[in-house]
Amino acid sequence: KKIILPIVCCLLSTGLWAQQLPLFSQYMLNDYFQNPAIAGSRPYFDAVSANRLQWIGITDAPRTYALSLQGPIKKKNMGVGGYLFSDVTGPTRRLGISASYAYHIKLTEKIKISLSVSAGVMQFTVDASKLTLANQSDYVFANGYESKTVPDFGASFYLYGLPKENGTGNWWLGGYVPQIYPAKLKLFETPTPTGTLATHFYAIGGYKLFITDDFSAEPSVLVKFVSPAPVQVDAGTRILYKNKVWIGVFLIFLIPISVIAVSALTTLSPAGRTRVALTADGGGMAQWNPEAPAVFTGSYSARLDTDSDPN
Repeated sequence: KKIILPIVCCLLSTGLWAQQLPLFSQYMLNDYFQNPAIAGSRPYFDAVSANRLQWIGITDAPRTYALSLQGPIKKKNMGVGGYLFSDVTGPTRRLGISASYAYHIKLTEKIKISLSVSAGVMQFTVDASKLTLANQSDYVFANGYESKTVPDFGASFYLYGLPKENGTGNWWLGGYVPQIYPAKLKLFETPTPTGTLATHFYAIGGYKLFITDDFSAEPSVLVKFVSPAPVQVDAGTRILYKNKVWIGVFLIFLIPISVIAVSALTTLSPAGRTRVALTADGGGMAQWNPEAPAVFTGSYSARLDTDSDPN
């Protein structure tokens, strides 16, 4: 129950609702969350359940749970999808639901671009009863429990190359801007504003190289930015065996701070198209203040997905 009050105050101050969307270690697999324009780029529907426990050992550390479903509308060059997530950190909770529509345009025989729009709602909740206040008569938290629901809109694009006949590989490049509309949160009525939705910027890219008939390599990168936080870059590579078993490593950078995590990822695929992936992260939590000591901890993620691909 002991929560550091200044952290919550920062969350409630103007413009400091910085990272408001869920984070995933397995960005390689949770690509729809990072770019809804991906919906319809594959010839099957894909359902995903993703869960993440961050900073194990730290009280009231973030916990994220998410569900998504996306796929194509065949013969119409369209894709549809949606996701639901819950993100809990101490006395704060974010709940979001969103749906997307994507239209795929064939630029050449081997290149397509998908343009997507998305819309949904987000609910922000703060339970002040879980706070230990220095001033118990603080009128800002007098109501004890506050919850606000606001609209959320986004736009994205996804440029991708189709697999070549000689099996040399394919590639992808995309961008996503969620929370374009800076809706006012108005949590805990005060004489000053209590913040707005912060516009995020995501960029993804990658390439799949077929090494042999059985093995392939897939390097990729994800860049994230939301003011006033520094730019975050996730870069990684995974090696796949028959697209059923793989292992990968990725690094997370906060520019210009440091590397803050190293992860090993493995996945097992039983018969059919149901897959399980587990992630263990370890490393230092980078400090915005270079003079502050780093904190070393770990996080764990689990992902379960199934799709309608008959192959």
